Amino acid sequence: MLLVFGVRYLYSLVATGTFHCPVCGVDRSYGLRRPRAWFHLFFIPLVPLRHGDPVVECDVCRSRFSPDVLEVPTSEQFGELLSRGVRTAAAYLITAAEAGPEVLPRAVAVLQRSLGPGYSRDLLEADLAAHRQGSDFAVLGRLAGHLDVLGKEQLLRGLADLELAIADGREPDWSRLGDVAAALGVTPTHLRGIVLQARTRSRE
Repeated sequence: MLLVFGVRYLYSLVATGTFHCPVCGVDRSYGLRRPRAWFHLFFIPLVPLRHGDPVVECDVCRSRFSPDVLEVPTSEQFGELLSRGVRTAAAYLITAAEAGPEVLPRAVAVLQRSLGPGYSRDLLEADLAAHRQGSDFAVLGRLAGHLDVLGKEQLLRGLADLELAIADGREPDWSRLGDVAAALGVTPTHLRGIVLQARTRSRE
């Protein structure tokens, strides 16, 4: 009689969710699976053995990844993080500039370029009030880890436009924008180039 035996891995489903699949390049549903070795006889698992390291499996392409892949935000999560970062930085700049209510319409118009037309004066005033209670500046550090150089430049360029808009013809105190740039990991030299571009564009 021929005996067919050996060890095989079976995967149990531990959790499900949505993640950014590196292979598909978009958000996909996933299953977090934990493998376990079994001794089998005639391909029938009989004796459970050791556990293996858990893996994240994409439900579409079936690629498997280390659970570290779940630390990358989904598109929705990244959008929320980016919005929070822009709003936090804007509230810091406007509050530090001690800008009066007359500049808020101009500030809203600038911020709508990055936050969309739904961003209103009421939301800005709520952000300013929240900032006075304590700014979540750490959100910029978290955002920095998910932005490339061009993304950081675009964010800071928009904030430079904001500084110029609320300065009301005066020369802004660019050190405040320097604080934001430092939180994003952008050097002062790099920031000076971004500011120069914004000032040149504002004169056109």
